[in-house]
Amino acid sequence: MKTILALMLVFGVIAAPGASAQGYPNKPIRLIVPVPAGGATDMLARRVAEKISLGVPVLVENKAGAGARIASQYVAQSQPDGYTLLMAGSTHSINNSLFKNVPYDAVRSFTPISLIGTFPMVLLVHPSVPVKNYREFAAYAKSNPEKIKCGGVPGGANHLAIELLMSKAGIKFLQVPYKGDAPMLTDLMGGHIDCVIIITTTVLSGIKEGKFKALAVTGLKRLPILPDVPTLDELGLTGYQAGSWSGVFAPASTPPAVVKALADQFIHAAREPSVNQYLSSLGVDMVASGPEGLREFLADEIARWKAVITSAKIVVE
Repeated sequence: MKTILALMLVFGVIAAPGASAQGYPNKPIRLIVPVPAGGATDMLARRVAEKISLGVPVLVENKAGAGARIASQYVAQSQPDGYTLLMAGSTHSINNSLFKNVPYDAVRSFTPISLIGTFPMVLLVHPSVPVKNYREFAAYAKSNPEKIKCGGVPGGANHLAIELLMSKAGIKFLQVPYKGDAPMLTDLMGGHIDCVIIITTTVLSGIKEGKFKALAVTGLKRLPILPDVPTLDELGLTGYQAGSWSGVFAPASTPPAVVKALADQFIHAAREPSVNQYLSSLGVDMVASGPEGLREFLADEIARWKAVITSAKIVVE
């Protein structure tokens, strides 16, 4: 009898653990990106997707809108078979704390695959603002409460980074809402607003050309691409940390064997030298942490931004 059972397992007559992943994948995998084409998250998704080697193409699809909630709901409600994935960003850790009636849960509705990379942010001011560095900027803001006009996308990472800065520094800006980063940067270049906090990937050329003044970065360490720009942490805002990120999720209940196959591939792709070198040159810190790393990272991010939202009493309709 033992011999018969052994033979049945060998030939697949009895399903072994993870057997649901046998034959996976046998059709294209869709990687849903919650922002329009051309942005930092989209660019990262496409660079990584083209390096996935599972024998089928990984097709990047953009489903932008509603602060990433459209894309996230779409993936959360998809079949947990490994063929529909989400390249989530910072709003994934913010939306459940910020909005009422979000039709999914950032943790319970998804299975983490891997954190891919983090996008540090930088505090920029228009050259007309009469300051040379962050300390002068903070002093000017304290002397002129709500005079400095600072742009942000309501509910976005830059909005919450501004709230965190105001809280830690004891300053108050006049916040100007925007629907996206592009019009916000256009207004900053034109001098219609005074400052923004934004991911570095979109502003490096502008900094080098003198269109903006970079006063500080928002990570806990200086950036190789902006080595002379200090961190807010070292400038006295101890523990200040803000930024965006990209991580891959599958729907909840995706089989463990499928999760492992996907995680192995996304980690390998993110560490591929040409991908790593290109994205690092734009300021992206490639992490490639795997499922547990992403699970822990997401929990920390949710806690961090929930505290900021609660403290600042932020409400976005």
